[in-house]
Amino acid sequence: MEELDQVLERGDSVAILRYLRHNRIRASAEVVQHGQGFVAKGKGSSLGIEAWPVYEQVFLAALDLGETLLAERALGLLRKQFPDSARVGRLVGMQAEAEGNYAVAAEVYKSLREAHPTDPVVWKRWVSLAKAQGDLPEAIKRCNEYLKVFQNDTSAWQELAELYLLTGHLGKAAFCYEELVLSGPSIFSHHVALAEIYAAMGGAESLRLARKHYAQSMALHQGDDNLRSLYGICSTCHALARCTHKSAHEDKSDAAVNGALFKLAVDKLKSHYRRVNPSMLPLVEVTLLQQAIGDASLKK
Repeated sequence: MEELDQVLERGDSVAILRYLRHNRIRASAEVVQHGQGFVAKGKGSSLGIEAWPVYEQVFLAALDLGETLLAERALGLLRKQFPDSARVGRLVGMQAEAEGNYAVAAEVYKSLREAHPTDPVVWKRWVSLAKAQGDLPEAIKRCNEYLKVFQNDTSAWQELAELYLLTGHLGKAAFCYEELVLSGPSIFSHHVALAEIYAAMGGAESLRLARKHYAQSMALHQGDDNLRSLYGICSTCHALARCTHKSAHEDKSDAAVNGALFKLAVDKLKSHYRRVNPSMLPLVEVTLLQQAIGDASLKK
């Protein structure tokens, strides 16, 4: 595939806009730079049927950059050509949002949802509207209503989890990520996110669940971009060792598993820093040693 730098170097505005659009690259400044001339020409442009996606592309980029007049011009061309389009209707709502006219945006999305109840993008704009207004409880309510219709939308489950985290509902956020793990058990990042929630909840049971998902994430992906799993195992094993050590019902077999996982994660972290950044290794070793100090099960 041709790289963006090569396309930009040629200076062909149509090719640049097409490349950005097809590869879903949000480069608003470049879109406005190469697309505003086509919007200014309107029907006189040489784009043919490609004019309409270009106008939409320029409209969205103009909103990003606060170019109000350019956005209005692009939207006007689209509304004139497609007056009854739900897609253009969403753009009208987005323009109202960008201008802070939330009441107008709400009416637009309400009418669109009534006319197109199975359009997921309209529903998502409706959720985003509440979030933009800072009304997180309403955003949660709307996101739950959306998921009653589109149960398999993993991005919506992730959004709902983030909303619950923002409002301090850790248990509900964990439920959302459990759904994500069920739908994509091989996605290591979902296991990491779920583990971090359980670790934040605290308590022996939640810490064991955190340890399980950190370990699963480590098993699924051992690349340099998954150090969070290794550090997560270390911190969770340390917290669990301290938690269960105080209990009169300490599980010896679980303590052995805890110590073995801690050692495995420590060895992997040392190996990583020895290979990638040797100068950091002494600091990492001291940090990990401090976690093990005072708990015999982690030293074994």
